[in-house]
Amino acid sequence: MRRILLALLPAVWVACAGKTPPPQDAKGPPGSPPPAADEVVSTYDLTQSGKPNVWKYTRRSPDGKEIVVRRERDLNSDGRIDVWEFNDAEGNPEKQVLDLDFDGKADVIHHFEKGQLVRKEMSFGFDGKPPRTFRELGSQMGVCKERIRQIELTALQKLRQSLSPEEFELLTG
Repeated sequence: MRRILLALLPAVWVACAGKTPPPQDAKGPPGSPPPAADEVVSTYDLTQSGKPNVWKYTRRSPDGKEIVVRRERDLNSDGRIDVWEFNDAEGNPEKQVLDLDFDGKADVIHHFEKGQLVRKEMSFGFDGKPPRTFRELGSQMGVCKERIRQIELTALQKLRQSLSPEEFELLTG
C-alpha cells in the first residue's frame, strides 16, 4: 500500500501544481510609482479574487541572479497598497512601510541596515483613536506645541530628502 501511495505522489503533485496560476508580468498597482526601466513587475492573486493583490518588482544582477527590489501588497482587497517593502541592490530589506488602518497613509515604517531592523517609526492616530494635537503631545513630553510643530517639520524635511517624490507622496498622502 505504501509503495502505491509513493508511486502516485508525483502524479498528484503534477496535477495540483497546475492549479496555481503563474505570475503575470504587469505594471504596478494604481497610484504606485512606475517600475524602473530594468525592473520586471510580476503580479499575484493570492486570494483568488480575480484581481492581483501582490506586486513583486525584480531586476537582474550583473551575474544574472534575480533580485527582488520591492514588493507591494493589498491586504484587504480594497485596491490600495497596505504594505510596501523596499530592498537594496543585494535584495536585503531596507524599509518596510505599513498602512495598519487601511486609510491609504503610512502608519508604521521599519528601517533596516544589513537586513536587521534598526529603527521603527510610528504615526499618531493609526490605532483608531483620533490623532493627538500638538498641544496634547507637548504637554505629554513637557515642551510647548510650537516645539512639537518644529520637530514634525524637521522630520518631514528629512523624509522628503531621503525619498523620491513618488515615495514621499505615497507616505504622506
